[in-house]
Amino acid sequence: MTDFALKRTFEADVDAVLERLQTALTAEGLGVLYTLEFSDIIADKTGHQLPGRVVGLGVCSPDLARQALELDPSIAALLPCGAFVIGTQNSTEVGFLDPALALGLTGNEALGPLGVQARAMLQRVLAEV
Repeated sequence: MTDFALKRTFEADVDAVLERLQTALTAEGLGVLYTLEFSDIIADKTGHQLPGRVVGLGVCSPDLARQALELDPSIAALLPCGAFVIGTQNSTEVGFLDPALALGLTGNEALGPLGVQARAMLQRVLAEV
């Protein structure tokens, strides 16, 4: 099975990790376009509660997104970069869809360097959280 996400686990609650994540993203020039409280959405729509708190985020580098869209406008299907924060009783995991892997799906070799650059940015974010 391919590991499609860059991940790191923290011994802290979800809210503390989300705050640290936002700071690290901003320092790297990345922004959060939206936040989805999947736990609440799933509970509301299905009546079932997930075992932990699951938050999805749409993370974006406007400059990298512009470059990618100029090379291939259909890349919009892969933007923004998907991120997640999963909280359990003991820890919180943060992860991002590996942008190099995602852009590799296109078969457009010109997008490769952008994916590698985005991956490096997200790896630095994980190191700083």
